[in-house]
Amino acid sequence: MAFFITSPDGTIYELDATETVGYSQSGSLTNFPLADGTIGGDNYQNEKDKVTFSGISSTFKTSSGMLPPEEYLGGLRNLKRSRRPFTVTFSNVLDPLPFCFFKTIDTRQSKDIGDAYEVILEIEQAIPGSGVIFTTVDVSPEISDQEEELSEGPGSTQDANDRPLLIEKVEELDAGSFGLLDEIGIFDALGN
Repeated sequence: MAFFITSPDGTIYELDATETVGYSQSGSLTNFPLADGTIGGDNYQNEKDKVTFSGISSTFKTSSGMLPPEEYLGGLRNLKRSRRPFTVTFSNVLDPLPFCFFKTIDTRQSKDIGDAYEVILEIEQAIPGSGVIFTTVDVSPEISDQEEELSEGPGSTQDANDRPLLIEKVEELDAGSFGLLDEIGIFDALGN
């Protein structure tokens, strides 16, 4: 069974010496006491999907070819440190899982496996939530010039490219917005 991690830059890391792959989905029902003493629940919340991988490998393939183990594993560690979402594919039955993050990357070597590495990965999938989409709003040149003259004095001007970034609207953040937020660099502003 092959296991693939696709990074935001398009690099595909393949792990094909798979011993086990685990996939779990969970959720929880809210609990609150009712007047008659029973426990009620009226809201179900999905929790993050989790994927685990373990295997022993001495060959490390990416979309650009074979890599030495140190470079391959270094690429996975850099992806973890970047805090950027990636996609995991490991099953013919399940669709690829986008917006994943490493929880743990564990690599080991021992005399029992020679030059090979034991690789253990714990991955969680982010759950899209609500957020603010930032867009530029056209500000009339007269207002911009008036504001600048008040702060800098008469005769100053403002270049049209120096317009402020304003919040235009707040909307529900869907799965497609994660890529947009990541591209414009405000993914971290949402606490992810």
